[in-house]
Amino acid sequence: MKKRPLYIALLMLVLFYAGYVSYEYFSDNRILSNVLKRDHYTITKKDNIKIDLAIKPEWIPFDTEEPQELNIKIAETHNTNILLQQVWNRGNDIYFSFHTTYNLDFYNGSFLYNMLINDDGTYTSRGSYNDLQLTDLQGNAIQLGQTGAGPGSDFSFGIEPGEYEKIKNGFNVSYSGLILYEYSRK
Repeated sequence: MKKRPLYIALLMLVLFYAGYVSYEYFSDNRILSNVLKRDHYTITKKDNIKIDLAIKPEWIPFDTEEPQELNIKIAETHNTNILLQQVWNRGNDIYFSFHTTYNLDFYNGSFLYNMLINDDGTYTSRGSYNDLQLTDLQGNAIQLGQTGAGPGSDFSFGIEPGEYEKIKNGFNVSYSGLILYEYSRK
């Protein structure tokens, strides 16, 4: 009778460990890491993809200089989610940061990534200032400020105060810096 609690504790420990290993093995981050390293996966570059994003006026912090942690999913395509992660009025601009997450199948699928994945396992940054096109709701161009890329497929840009009137009702973003990849397990 006294051994029963010990057996239950050991069984719980084994189940916990098995759950953790399964999660790590099948999680989207682990799958993506293995695909990018070509660890048991083949990967094929398909095409450059343009995504269109709509930024709502309530997401733009004109009146506060505190970073706004939004984490709002604003697009989903090719098993890739684009989240408006943070918007920060830094005084000299309003800076928009986007984060990518994935919904990857273990065996095969597709995803978007903003770096060129080379056959030797290295990456080449291919981002350009011209990958981003901003327009107001009437289709008029908005001058882009500072831009950034990474880590992973994250990207960001700033809009300077001279353009605030154009974005006060929201604006549109066209981003052509993503590459479509397909993968399959060997």
